[in-house]
Order: sequence, then structure tokens, then C-alpha cells
Amino acid sequence: MAETGMKIIIGVLLLLCSIQDVRRKKLSLWVILTGAVLIGICMPFSTSLSLLDRFGGVIVGVGVIGISLLTGGKIGMGDGLLLCVTGIGLGFWGNMELFAAALAAAAVVSILLLVFRLANRKKSIPFVPFLLFSFLSILVFPRL
Repeated sequence: MAETGMKIIIGVLLLLCSIQDVRRKKLSLWVILTGAVLIGICMPFSTSLSLLDRFGGVIVGVGVIGISLLTGGKIGMGDGLLLCVTGIGLGFWGNMELFAAALAAAAVVSILLLVFRLANRKKSIPFVPFLLFSFLSILVFPRL
């Protein structure tokens, strides 16, 4: 039951942040923190992941924050914070799967935009909608 609750919280969090990312290209820290608190409340009732696995999931987000700092913000800090929160609920491998699928989806869309000359190399695209798409895809098509 707690795992289902966490997945619902993550889905709603990604939906809200996707809307913010598309509209404003910024994420609200309050929305992210609220999601973290709600997932934290569910954690004691979930036995599917160990605390170490959840910590590993957070490390994925910390890595993205590090890349954001190294690139001068080319990758959003909010994306890293959001991945920290999803990492609490999904664990290391679940968060890595989410992040890798989102990167792949973003790459496909970016290539299509370049091929059809709808954008150039300098154009930035919001990343959180790809996280949402990947999360929903993983829910609908679990590991085959």
C-alpha cells in the first residue's frame, strides 16, 4: 500500500513540476519539498527498499546537481533536486532507470527537433516532462 502511495505522490509531483517547467522553465522548491515530505511519511510503511537503496537513489540526483554546477546551469538545479526526491521513493536502480529513460526520450525529441529544423543547438527544452513520460512508461510497461 505504501509503495502505491509513493508512486502516486511521485506521479503527481512530476505532473506539477512538468507544468511548471513548461510554463516557467523553473521549478518551485515548495512543490519539491512537499513531495519529499509526503514520500518521507510513507517510507516507514514501505518495506520494498532498504534505507541504503533510497540513499543511493538520492545520490543520482546529487550527481545531476553536481553536473549542473559544473556546466554553469546548463542542466537545471531543480532537475537534480527533483531526482533526489524521486530517488527516495524509487531507490537507486529505479531512479537510474527513470533518469536513463528520460535522457533517451529527450535525446530522441532533440534529434527530431534538429532534423526538422524546429530548433537549433542552443535551444533548451524542459526536462521534467520527459521524467514524467518515462515514469508513466515504466508504470505501464514494467521490466519485461
